[in-house]
Amino acid sequence: MSKLKVAESLIDEASSVYLEEIIRKVERRLKSAPKGLMRSDLGLLNVWEEFCYQLQTERFDSFNILESFIYQEISKMLDEQEEYRLKVLSYQFLENGTSVPIYMEGLSELIYEQLLKKGTDYFNKRLEKVIY
Repeated sequence: MSKLKVAESLIDEASSVYLEEIIRKVERRLKSAPKGLMRSDLGLLNVWEEFCYQLQTERFDSFNILESFIYQEISKMLDEQEEYRLKVLSYQFLENGTSVPIYMEGLSELIYEQLLKKGTDYFNKRLEKVIY
């Protein structure tokens, strides 16, 4: 394997680790977010459960409020990252070239897409009770 392939493999691996770490932290923030962002009549415990519920059933008019809040949390989390981590995460957006700019918008979208996937698959007893 060439040195370039080894380097790309290491960058991909580090990127996956950094991405998962950010996703876990955003999820934790959603679990501890103010309950004022939720529909109060569903009996769900936190904003994360509300988000998952709406992904798995129907999206309420308030979904755009949840989505905006999630993007704000993602943005805060990215702002807290060290530059080298952002460059590693941004590497996947490169076509050609040696300079690695930081793609904050692309990273935000990537993280949000991963949260959508995770939220669609997330399930617990409270969600089961509310959905069924």
